[in-house]
Amino acid sequence: MYPESIKPAKKPVMNRRNLLIACGTALTLAAAVFFTMKPDHSESAAAADYFDPSYSAVSWAQQAQLERSGLAQSWMDAVKAEINRRDYAFRQEGSDLYTASHAAQGLTFHISESGFLVSGADWDAELNLDAVYAGSLPVDAGDLIAVDLDLNKLVYHYEVMDVEYINDAKGMRQNFIVKDAERGDIRVEQQILTELETAIENNSLVLKQNGRNVYTYTDMKVWDNDGRILTASMHMPDSKQLALAVDASAATFPLTIDPVSRTYDWKVEGDNLNAGFGFWVAGNGDINGDGYDDVVIGAPEYTNTFAMEGAFFVYYGGPDGLPLTPDFVYYGGQEESGMGKCISIEGDVNGDGYSDVLVGQHQYSPPSDQGRALLFYGGPSGISSTPGWTFTAGRKKAKLGEAVTMAGDLNGDGYTDVCIGAHAWDNDEEMGDLGNKAGKFWVFHGGPSGLSTVPAMECVADVTDANLGVSMDRAGDVNGDGYDDLHVGGYIFLVGDGMICTFHGGPGGADGTPDFMAVGGAHDTSFYAVNLSAAGDVNGDGYDDVVIGAPRFDAGGTYQAGKLHLHLGGPSGLDTTIAWIVQGTQYDERFAFNVNDAHDLNADGYDDVLVTSKYFIPEGSTDSVGKTMIYLGGPNGPSLEPNWEFVGESTNGAGQNACLAGDVNGDGQEDIILSGSAYSGDLYHEGVVYGFYGLPYKCDPPVDFVVSGVSPTTATFEWRWVFGSTTYKLFIKELGSTGAPVSLNLNGNDITVTGLKPATKYQCYVKARCEDGYTNRSENIIISTPPMRTENNVIVEDPTIYPNPVRDRMNIDFGTNEGSATVLVYDMSGTLMIEKHYDLSQSRTVELTDMNAVPDGVYLVTLDINNVRTTKKITKTN
Repeated sequence: MYPESIKPAKKPVMNRRNLLIACGTALTLAAAVFFTMKPDHSESAAAADYFDPSYSAVSWAQQAQLERSGLAQSWMDAVKAEINRRDYAFRQEGSDLYTASHAAQGLTFHISESGFLVSGADWDAELNLDAVYAGSLPVDAGDLIAVDLDLNKLVYHYEVMDVEYINDAKGMRQNFIVKDAERGDIRVEQQILTELETAIENNSLVLKQNGRNVYTYTDMKVWDNDGRILTASMHMPDSKQLALAVDASAATFPLTIDPVSRTYDWKVEGDNLNAGFGFWVAGNGDINGDGYDDVVIGAPEYTNTFAMEGAFFVYYGGPDGLPLTPDFVYYGGQEESGMGKCISIEGDVNGDGYSDVLVGQHQYSPPSDQGRALLFYGGPSGISSTPGWTFTAGRKKAKLGEAVTMAGDLNGDGYTDVCIGAHAWDNDEEMGDLGNKAGKFWVFHGGPSGLSTVPAMECVADVTDANLGVSMDRAGDVNGDGYDDLHVGGYIFLVGDGMICTFHGGPGGADGTPDFMAVGGAHDTSFYAVNLSAAGDVNGDGYDDVVIGAPRFDAGGTYQAGKLHLHLGGPSGLDTTIAWIVQGTQYDERFAFNVNDAHDLNADGYDDVLVTSKYFIPEGSTDSVGKTMIYLGGPNGPSLEPNWEFVGESTNGAGQNACLAGDVNGDGQEDIILSGSAYSGDLYHEGVVYGFYGLPYKCDPPVDFVVSGVSPTTATFEWRWVFGSTTYKLFIKELGSTGAPVSLNLNGNDITVTGLKPATKYQCYVKARCEDGYTNRSENIIISTPPMRTENNVIVEDPTIYPNPVRDRMNIDFGTNEGSATVLVYDMSGTLMIEKHYDLSQSRTVELTDMNAVPDGVYLVTLDINNVRTTKKITKTN
């Protein structure tokens, strides 16, 4: 039986008399629900009922003919595609009621005439169509004529509208097709039935359970028949209603409105007790040269032949993204050897065009726990089956390989170099008994034959417990000299709480003298620089920057809440001034447990930053599920609040590691992977890794749009910078005019406009342009330019008030810098609401913020300027 709420409901009340009947015009609303699927083996018998014998009825003779003609592969591809299509077939459960399942995420969809219901493990949510409007007029769907089912395609046919569902490997897509409608603004209203929390965030409907996102209805795109992107937005008139609004006044029909319901696209669990799968994740490299980026996942405590020997897993990207089973696995080969503790694949050490794989095995023995690093070469068949290069510490308990990195091209010869750390190296030679865990690292240059066997640079610390080499990363080019640079970290217990050293590259590579050094301070437990990363160029100045994590810092007195620092690059290298600080807020949150460069995910010209919180607890929960966040770069550096986040699905479900995956599915968008290595699914602490495939970034409309100065012929506008925007467009239209508004294209978020008419009212608003088009408009501002008059042949300006209507603040230009002024605000009954006095020699313009405490309504504002009174009427509204 189905829940009562999804039975066929009465059709929305719509008035057909108002329809514009135009042959060939149609409105299409597409709502896509994307999920990564695993075959549901429990449904195999049912799936067999749908199989078309014509696809298997090919004789051996026909198959041989296909092979001879070179068509065998295409035939097999067609068969596989058909089998996959049938995996997503709808199942009829009653009159006009259908079901589809997504086993990979444990979700089930129930489809009915009224809409769909999606169910998770312990939650459900229902979206039902209420009404479709063209302008202010409703569009009548008409009577249900028929329901067509074609395996994974289901269509409800009405008289003037179709509702179509398509289920495939990418997910469930819901299309509303209105065949006839008035041209104008389009609004689609849906009813939300759920016990989950509902909110609109970043133009997306987000459903939350105990503060954790469990379902997101997002990425709304609208385009017309000519392919033009149209302005669209999601709104919630109340907590149980969703409205999709489209500005279609100048559109060519049909229109397509496409919001996507989205969670992660890929999920793989360790399937091995205590494996720590996902302790390290690495991406942004094409190991087999097929044009799709690949990822490598480390599980340093994986048990195969030997207990907790460790392993790493390689997944090759492809047109459908990452596979659910690994393409290559390599095991540690000895008990508790820690294979896969650290991995890096973003480099080509021998210049053959294939990314190579650098792996650390930090507890490799003998001698006990000396550790080693292994390099596997990429090639047309993928990763080599055995390492082509290895390096061992030769000293017990050195833990070599706990940190390794592709270091970029330090000497500018066109080959990637590598850096290997042994943070527990004892500097006995120089320090004797005081050399405990001083730490050491080595740099090896790449070349046409691969990595050299002789290090080009090696550095050993001379401070007890410095742990030099505990972290490292390519630095990009922090000083703009054309050579890649190198970051190396250590946490220092005796003189502070951690340090970072940056070494500049050059014709001979990096030398042993750091060009930049920062110490976290005397805070023994913060683990400053235990995680560090190149940040890319977060502020767009042409120099790469660095982000540094201190996950055990007691932020604001909160125990181990964690924090991160960012230093900006420049002509002389990294600036010693901290340009950006973000801190955790929860007890033992471990914010900045992992930090990483995300490249430019939203294609706005500024690189972005990935940050994890190891033990983040959602509001209303007691479980430390972890969280991963993205902070978008901008002209002033990264945002102070994350622009995207993923909260773990269960205890330890996220927050261990996160990195850029590159483009694993070839759609031109950057993807990311993140992990929770202590996640427990079917097996305790097996670990889990998620993949999120990139989409064109959508921005929110600009906010805090204000006019900061108005004269008879000029006005100055400003608004808050929109993260993800590339340009802005300011629209100014004279009220009462019939023409289109004047639009100005801008790179910044402020402008002074000249050439306005005196004594004229203008409507003004601004839009931001992001990767996939312009946002909705900001709030409208109405300004009135004052008249221009002369006294004794001198231009005199009248006082002005703007904007009008007023919201929380009112600007006044008194028109002079001499004397004094008094501002009196009265309501229409004559009650004095506000009284202010100003010295005009300080400024001729003021901003009155007291208006936010005044109720909505009409008010009279009296301006007494040097004993000359002027009274103006304003409207206050929210």
